Amino acid sequence: MRLTIARRQLRSIVAGGVVAGMAFWGVRVLRASRLGSLGPSRKDDERFRLLAEKTSDLVCLHEPDGRYLYISPSCRRLLGYESEALLGTDPYDLFHPEDLERIRSEAHEKALDGQGAVSVTYRIRKESGEYTWFETLTEPILDESGEVVRLQTASRDVSEHKRAEEALAEAARARAEFLAEVSHELRTPLTVIRGNAEVGLELDRDCEHEEVLREIVRESSMMSRMVEDLLFLARSESPASPFRMEPVEAKVLLAGLERRAGALAAEHDATLDTTLLATGLVRVDPVRVEQAILALVDNAVKYGPEGQRVTLRSACSDGELRIDVGDRGPGIPETELPHVFERFYRLDGVKEPGSGLGLSISQTIAEAHGGRIEAESQPGEGTSMSFVLPLLQEGSEVR
Repeated sequence: MRLTIARRQLRSIVAGGVVAGMAFWGVRVLRASRLGSLGPSRKDDERFRLLAEKTSDLVCLHEPDGRYLYISPSCRRLLGYESEALLGTDPYDLFHPEDLERIRSEAHEKALDGQGAVSVTYRIRKESGEYTWFETLTEPILDESGEVVRLQTASRDVSEHKRAEEALAEAARARAEFLAEVSHELRTPLTVIRGNAEVGLELDRDCEHEEVLREIVRESSMMSRMVEDLLFLARSESPASPFRMEPVEAKVLLAGLERRAGALAAEHDATLDTTLLATGLVRVDPVRVEQAILALVDNAVKYGPEGQRVTLRSACSDGELRIDVGDRGPGIPETELPHVFERFYRLDGVKEPGSGLGLSISQTIAEAHGGRIEAESQPGEGTSMSFVLPLLQEGSEVR
């Protein structure tokens, strides 16, 4: 049987790099149990062997069922085995039991179907008995009729990368747990403090400490809102998502938003100019999306001039629902604009009270819905914030 492998470049899957020096150039493989057979293709075989033996990654040829036909010498350095000891064996005997099905479904079966450059990350047992993490690129070798007759793989040890990922995940989990625990601990005393101050005001509104009690109510209320914001951010980073998604008609979502945004603007003596046009469906948590957009409106009315006009616009195009909030406020300096979505970030010179969490929460909500927030601003001319959501494809049903 004579095979032809088209010119290929084996790309590394790690950090977007390229497997050093790996390229297969028109290699012809004759019927043989391993590379290096004598005959017309010997020159090509030697070229393949030279490339495979020079690379630091593990390069292999396999039977369609996975059995090893050729293993590059790097096997000894990466796994501790001599290459010859593994020839003819089944690599599934070395894979971690928990990864077997994923390797089979995500890489092996796809390669057998003729898909090229299929990658998978998994654990493989070294000669010492310990497991290490590999990332492997698998490509099929086809005969002249298009049938898969061999598989070729290039693998790289990504254990350091996985350990770094796990450390980052653990740090994120610890941070989320800390925020959740601290927020829960603050909830009860803040509620008690605010409640006692409100009782004091109810008992004697003309007492000499009235202004102090009102300040306690204001500050404890603001702290309670910050605690709720921290709890939301902590939950958004946990495996249990705080979002309750459902298909919703865009016009229904916007109808409720218009009423609440208008009331919010009125509280700050601002005028809300709305033009809300939209058709189609979005998959959202309506409460959270409304929370995010109202945070944008709140920012617009709080930091703009008294009596200003704030615009709320929406439209659908290119498969997206776009909701724009614009103001004629002081604007945001170009150097500070990239930072406004960071937690606790507040612009220099801003005196309006706030936690610096509103825009961060809005961005978290947008990204959880597969959307985004875009910001444009010119100092002295105002700011425009756009909340963008993907529209559902036609045929989706409203629950």
